[in-house]
Amino acid sequence: MSTLAALALAVAGLVAPCEAPETLIVGAQVWTDARWQEVDLHLRDGRIDAIAAGLQVASAQRRIDASGLRIIPGLIDAHVHLYELGGPYPPGWDRPPYVESTRLNGRALLRSGVTSARVHLSNLQSGSELKLESMSPCAPLPRLQLGGPGVIGGGTTTPGFQTVGVEDAAQAHALTAAYAAAGVDWIALHQLDLFEPAQLRLLIESARRQGLRIMAAGDSVAALRLALQHGVDSVEYLPTDAVIPEDLLAALVAPSAPPVVAPIGYYRRIASALQAPSAGRVLGTPAGLSAPESRHFASRFDTWLRAQGHYQDAAQLLPMREANFRKLLDAGAGVLLGTDVGSAGHYHDRAIWTEIAAWRAAGMADEQVIDRGTRLAAAALGYSDLGRIEVGAVADLLILDRAIAGGLRPEALRYVLKAGVVHRHPDPASK
Repeated sequence: MSTLAALALAVAGLVAPCEAPETLIVGAQVWTDARWQEVDLHLRDGRIDAIAAGLQVASAQRRIDASGLRIIPGLIDAHVHLYELGGPYPPGWDRPPYVESTRLNGRALLRSGVTSARVHLSNLQSGSELKLESMSPCAPLPRLQLGGPGVIGGGTTTPGFQTVGVEDAAQAHALTAAYAAAGVDWIALHQLDLFEPAQLRLLIESARRQGLRIMAAGDSVAALRLALQHGVDSVEYLPTDAVIPEDLLAALVAPSAPPVVAPIGYYRRIASALQAPSAGRVLGTPAGLSAPESRHFASRFDTWLRAQGHYQDAAQLLPMREANFRKLLDAGAGVLLGTDVGSAGHYHDRAIWTEIAAWRAAGMADEQVIDRGTRLAAAALGYSDLGRIEVGAVADLLILDRAIAGGLRPEALRYVLKAGVVHRHPDPASK
């Protein structure tokens, strides 16, 4: 987005005005052209204007000495929940449109290094305004794509805040038209095997006519098979009922295969916590809550978690999830970074790093993680100017301390820039 467009949003009152001065970043090791290079970066109007060693730019208003640091593109989380806090809401937060938790979570995501995100489930009432706001470099949240309320196979047609069902073609057409009118980018389908076959086909056809892309839960072999048969644009989750059959594995590594967003770090985290006497002590609380809000959260978390029945099987299902995840990686499938953040005990200030740690534990090199969480994710979501450090690209950048042992770790994160605007700075008094 141009500086003029950002100013227009600020004038409209959606975001506070901010500064993105012409910037020169020197001395860093930069991930560009699929390799590390010792080059300097010149940023102008929120984009990368020049990349070269020894850059001299007299007009630069800000200079960042990045000696001893590394620069990678901003991370793209392809599966987030923005309204959910990951636990019990403080008093007054538990009602639509969940303004308090959305603001807290958006800021935490951006400061953690996530500069773009796809919201798996969103609502039609406030999602479009939130998406518009997120396009501004000034907005303290990642730029967003929206998934709309999830459509549940065999589900009730009574709409919830983030879920809905359909019964016939007329409802399918009305629903997808409403999504398109609200600026939704994706339609999220769940429990594909519970749809009537004709109903599922009509829903997908209607969505495509409205210009919506399709993401579909592949959390069972039957659902994954249906998702691939219908040519969806993204598969969410992996089967937990069986190992992925060889014919489906072959389809997932074909050149035309949809990317797979298969969170694994969260399930390792929650499975471990559920085995402890108090999961709340293991998982802690979200960042950014006030002291009274943190105490309220912590005092109610374990009771709240026990009421979330669908998380209690995390430890039992983890071996199958991990086996299928490793099978996809070994086969070379297009797996993208996605965290499922907002799920129970999964907090927005650390989710992306939990996922990265799980990928590295699975044997993936830092450079492979970076590629799947930036360039490949941008391509899958349809961004042509994100996810890479090259002249003309949007200046979404993470600057990390390369002296931190272990490569990609949250402790190494020093700066977060979104279209040239600094949203995290090593000076605690700054942003």
